[in-house]
Amino acid sequence: MENLVSILIFTPLLAALILAVFLRGDDEAAQRNAKWLAVTATGATFFMALIVFFGFEPGQPGLQFEEVRAWPMGLTYRVGIDAVSLPFVMLTAAIWPFAVAASWGVTRNVRDFIIALLVAQSLTLGAFAAQDLAFFALFFELAFVPLWVLVGLWGRSGGGLHALKAAIYALPGALLLIAVVAVFAAQVGDTAIPALLIHNLPSDALTVAGVEVAGGLQTLLCLGLLWSVGAKAGLFPFHGWLPGVSCVAPAAALMLIVAVGGKLGLYALLRFGVQVTPVGLDILHGPLLGLLIFGAVLMVLAALAQDALRPAIGYLSAGAMALPLAAVLSGALQGFDGAMLAQLAHGVTFAGLCAVLVVLEGRLGGDEYERMGGVRIKQPFLAHMLLFYCVSLFAMPLTASFPAHVLALFGLTLGGSVWAAVGYGVVLLLLASAAMSLYRRVSLGDTVRENVRTLALLDGREQAMLIGLGALILGLGLWPAVMLAPLADGMVAVFTQAQAALGR
Repeated sequence: MENLVSILIFTPLLAALILAVFLRGDDEAAQRNAKWLAVTATGATFFMALIVFFGFEPGQPGLQFEEVRAWPMGLTYRVGIDAVSLPFVMLTAAIWPFAVAASWGVTRNVRDFIIALLVAQSLTLGAFAAQDLAFFALFFELAFVPLWVLVGLWGRSGGGLHALKAAIYALPGALLLIAVVAVFAAQVGDTAIPALLIHNLPSDALTVAGVEVAGGLQTLLCLGLLWSVGAKAGLFPFHGWLPGVSCVAPAAALMLIVAVGGKLGLYALLRFGVQVTPVGLDILHGPLLGLLIFGAVLMVLAALAQDALRPAIGYLSAGAMALPLAAVLSGALQGFDGAMLAQLAHGVTFAGLCAVLVVLEGRLGGDEYERMGGVRIKQPFLAHMLLFYCVSLFAMPLTASFPAHVLALFGLTLGGSVWAAVGYGVVLLLLASAAMSLYRRVSLGDTVRENVRTLALLDGREQAMLIGLGALILGLGLWPAVMLAPLADGMVAVFTQAQAALGR
């Protein structure tokens, strides 16, 4: 289908424009119409993503579904899908309908809330599909803005302050990314990402402020890129904004921040760190792996110390997100495959945990553990789904994370980072402890608290949300090849290009 990727990107934005222009009022009928239009738009986006997925030809190198158009002011609109972007596009298209379902309890300024959700999806899809540096930087940096708006305007008390804090953390990364893009464009003489991917950037040592930088320009550009990656994913030491945002964000915004937001950073690392600055990334490889593993341990331990569900989810997300990034740094093809599966597993699993949060918070009036306990007795279905999401965090067989982490550990071992593989395993053990502690504090206990005793039954929307996310986790766990097979040739090409640049 011609222009399929553009239709995919802009369908949510079109729905947002329809809401902005034609929907008036905030009565019950207007709220219902806004929500159902969002369901329709995100459902249609997911359907088009499936068309892209099943129409993707694994053996065809380079971009597919490519569109190139000249725009005013010398800009070139260029989008397309390749093996690197395909899984990120699929995750974005799959999670957003669940975020809309999670926002069903919003009753204030619903139209504007839904508009922000839809704009965020368009910008995120645009970042993953953009094949021009200028458009990539624009989509990449703006994708979080609607989510910060949701946190600031619809979050709990103090939401505006926490949204501002998150923006401040991201601002240096945004400025560095703009500088990186400018240098890329100057070096290549073109803003087309395909041209950049085949250009060998200089890697001769440079002296900066009297300090010799091994890898030269590549190392400096990689460092600039990594700040933006860390800030987007909430990784240590850029995680300062995450706990506060987790505590105040609307549930739908929290679902998107933890399930999809960090994937923007992983995508940038795969797209530019691995393919454009491989020498710089190789030089920083050891310290980065150490920082990722150390940070993951700290985040998971912090999750264990929490007394409420929201901050525990935020810390666990940051800790678990370090694992696919570590897999990318393995320097082995299996690590790349593991990273792709791990980011999908991470996204769907944390969307599931946020779905449980939506159900409990709406009924108990808060997320503190002291309000919970004994949910298994009153709501066994909800407790069983929570248990399934929790075991998916630490690579239980039959869940999506099992093949992902096996491949990642295999890749780290083959890449010669045995110490990192050991650290990776330690993080998985800590994740198991934290996940089961979370489950115990929410679901177990012989004494059912009074507010749990009167817990209302789940409605059809909530059941569909929990079952749908569980089915995605189970499907990827039983059949990982459904995602890996279309990526095989493309990931081999990325790996081969990176190894050739390193002279291996």
